[in-house]
Amino acid sequence: MGKLNSYSEAVVTPAAERVSVNWIVGKWTDLFCFIGAALLGYGMFFLHAGLAMNMVTVWFVWYMFIDSPHFFGTYSRTYLDKEEMVNRRRLLLGSILLLLVGPLFVLIGFGLYSVGITWFKKPYLVLVAFVSIWAYWHVVRQHYGIMSLYKRKNGDGEMLDRRLDQWIIYLGLFAPFVAFAVTNNGARVALGMSTLDPDHAEDLAVVGTPYQVGEGWEWLVVQGTLVLAASALLLLVARQIVLWQRGGKLNVPKILFLLAVIPLHMLVCYHPSSTTLHVLGFSACVTIFHDVQYHAIVWYYQKNRMEKAGDEAKAKYGLAAKIGKSFPIYVMCAVGMGLTLGLLGCVIEVNPGCFPNWVPMVGSKSMDLYGSDATGYMTMNELFYGVFLGVLMHHYFVDQFIWRPSKDKNVQEDLKLEKQSA
Repeated sequence: MGKLNSYSEAVVTPAAERVSVNWIVGKWTDLFCFIGAALLGYGMFFLHAGLAMNMVTVWFVWYMFIDSPHFFGTYSRTYLDKEEMVNRRRLLLGSILLLLVGPLFVLIGFGLYSVGITWFKKPYLVLVAFVSIWAYWHVVRQHYGIMSLYKRKNGDGEMLDRRLDQWIIYLGLFAPFVAFAVTNNGARVALGMSTLDPDHAEDLAVVGTPYQVGEGWEWLVVQGTLVLAASALLLLVARQIVLWQRGGKLNVPKILFLLAVIPLHMLVCYHPSSTTLHVLGFSACVTIFHDVQYHAIVWYYQKNRMEKAGDEAKAKYGLAAKIGKSFPIYVMCAVGMGLTLGLLGCVIEVNPGCFPNWVPMVGSKSMDLYGSDATGYMTMNELFYGVFLGVLMHHYFVDQFIWRPSKDKNVQEDLKLEKQSA
């Protein structure tokens, strides 16, 4: 029996040493928020593909209770933090000008209309498309950031693996997005490839379109992107096999994370019912995972930050210290902001999917600013929506500067990365 135990230890122990399992926050927090939260995306898609629910209404509920609140995470760690306001004053104050971009494009449209140009709304529509693509890029970049944290936590810094992991996550997430853009009814309308009314797209048959039955250039694009996305997963698996055979360490959290996020995006973009998924529903399906990750990383960061300051936290960080002292307070503040923005959006008719009779509406969709029956009108609703686009752009812009652990030692410390290998 002693020999058997010795033999077992000789086999098992080296194998265990070749597996690296270091988490960002902790095992259960990571498994739920940074990896397992992908299940929420699958569940969201099932509401459309399995239960045929109205995804615009689903989007509105998600927007109020989960998505808008994650914006609060950014504000709590910047504008509500005294030290951050001092250190990042130029960024935080200057970025507020992004709220004026939408109204500026409305004004540009007025200038074009005044000189007789009939396509005066085109610049505004390009802005809407740009922000939509930026929104997806924002989600992808956060996933890349989470993957990078797992690489840093587990000493996974070999140059070859850095390059391979970049290709894996970018191919795995962008290839499906291209397929969705050319096959989804609403996206095709937005890109000028179809005249279908996207508000009634969900009433159409799921199959029968050229890109579903092997005809047309769309089908070729779908097959090409599917090969690329599948190749990303195969590359991930193949690399782990090679590492194991060569005696290298497997970064288990990174592997689990990539196997959670890439198949989610592939399902949402390649499933037959994705053709009739409302674009707002698509946003909810691929972003809810991102939202939960963001809430978790902000809370972990703020918690460490406040604990490090101890009794001086309130004087040093101001309101951020009060909000960061307990998770329930953070959640109440975040959801409170989400509800406020959601209901305000209903009042000015920016948010679709609002429940009837919740709030009085100002009739912005019928308040014309300029235009004609022949060229169409720019309305007050589009001006309000332009401000909303500014809120989104502000979040995306600020966020890309405040989470740079490779360049910011304070972020390294507050995410407890300073002792990890690069």
